[in-house]
Amino acid sequence: MTDGGELVISRLVSLVRRKGKARRIILAGELGSGKTSTLLRFAIDSRSLSTVRRSPVIPIYVDLAQYAAQPTETQSLSEFILSQFDEPTRGEMRNAWNDSTLDVGWVFLFDNANEAELQEGIGHYSWQRAVTDFTHRRSPLVPFHAVIATSRPPVNLEPA
Repeated sequence: MTDGGELVISRLVSLVRRKGKARRIILAGELGSGKTSTLLRFAIDSRSLSTVRRSPVIPIYVDLAQYAAQPTETQSLSEFILSQFDEPTRGEMRNAWNDSTLDVGWVFLFDNANEAELQEGIGHYSWQRAVTDFTHRRSPLVPFHAVIATSRPPVNLEPA
């Protein structure tokens, strides 16, 4: 990974470590510039971010193009994410997301936003709206952070 990639990962870590409300971070770059690699490197490096003084960061990779390809009524974004895990893990994840005693940083790594836009149309739910709804859970629980990889920052993504 280049020094620039390391700087991006360092900046992502800094942003998701801040206490407070959920953050939506746009990771913008040209096609082939390493956005997916950066998301995956962040996920791998997150294992080493836990220390005695810091709560763990739990990254979850989400392919937005795969989500956007579903018909509207198929699944919510949270159910789509959970469906990527086996049944025992799915239930544990659902419970963990709703456990206010857990001190963890949930970071959802949303990839392929450009491809997701191409999937949108009649009968398909907007991934942008889904991400907004998902990260704005009406709950005092630990916030969900979103890192969205795209070559074009979305113009109609609602502010966090």
